[in-house]
Amino acid sequence: MAEAVAVCARFLSGYYADGWSFAASGVWYEPYYDYCRRWGIYVDFALPDSPISRADFAILLSRALPEEALSAGTAADFRDVPAGSRYAAAVKRLAASGVILGENGVFKPASTLQRAEMAQLLARMADRSLRGK
Repeated sequence: MAEAVAVCARFLSGYYADGWSFAASGVWYEPYYDYCRRWGIYVDFALPDSPISRADFAILLSRALPEEALSAGTAADFRDVPAGSRYAAAVKRLAASGVILGENGVFKPASTLQRAEMAQLLARMADRSLRGK
């Protein structure tokens, strides 16, 4: 969780080029949590040393950039993302912009996010040419 929060904080700070300093005065991840709370990116999901689910990362990532940074499109429907779930809007936003592609109509929201998956999602966020159509 803490690594995901740190990545999203750096991503947003880089997007706005705000020069925010992430120097830690205590626990290494605290400045990232502070930054994400300041921007409304982070809500208390789990303990910092907990694994992050794909659903929780979708929520964080969908908040890491403003609307204008994500292109609008038609969102894929995932069989395992209930419309009323706490992560449905985030998954829909990222899917509509081509950041989340899914696999055979499923998103696997409860699965633990793997680093390779995080790298793919971040690459698609950063480079529009990598996004699915």
